[in-house]
Amino acid sequence: MKVELHFGDVKGEQYEALIKYCCATCDYFMLVYRVKRTKALRGLQKDFLNRLRKYSVKSRMDWGWAGTPCEFDERFDYRVCFYKIALGAEELLLEAEHLYGFDGEDFPQDLAFFRGNYCFLYTRTGDECSSVVDPTKQDVAFLKERGIVYQRIDHENHEEERRRFLEHLRKAGASPELDEENLKCLEDGRLRLEESLYERLSSDDI
Repeated sequence: MKVELHFGDVKGEQYEALIKYCCATCDYFMLVYRVKRTKALRGLQKDFLNRLRKYSVKSRMDWGWAGTPCEFDERFDYRVCFYKIALGAEELLLEAEHLYGFDGEDFPQDLAFFRGNYCFLYTRTGDECSSVVDPTKQDVAFLKERGIVYQRIDHENHEEERRRFLEHLRKAGASPELDEENLKCLEDGRLRLEESLYERLSSDDI
């Protein structure tokens, strides 16, 4: 992971165009079903799970997934599901009407798309964060054409990355100093994020 393009929610015609673009250029997508412990999935999420079942590639119970290395809410279990892209699945994804419609309430949460085994786009709805990972020129051109405004994050620019981390510490009320402990936290966070973006879905690494 060298570059990310961060942006916020995408709605309406922009959302429809983004879903169609991802479905045309990616191989798989991911959704996370959140359910309170000792209770069964129900309502609209259960219906959505059932309608997507025929596109399923694999699933697991886990506290980590693409863009979210670890989820700490112990009140819930998380079922991470991966699906192969198909026309019927694309039509179901459009039902949410906006990217953050996948919020763990009416719909599952944290939609992501994969090219081969590597995540291309992930969302963290609770943090209101969306990101395209290592975009191609075609990807950048699409975002610009559709008017999706993004912030470029260059992970190879360590000085800028440290500046952003210090700003994060300041907003969190922590001491904004790059001591040894904070530097280790920064590096560990980067590695955990990068590891979360790989998922064995295809026999060939693309």
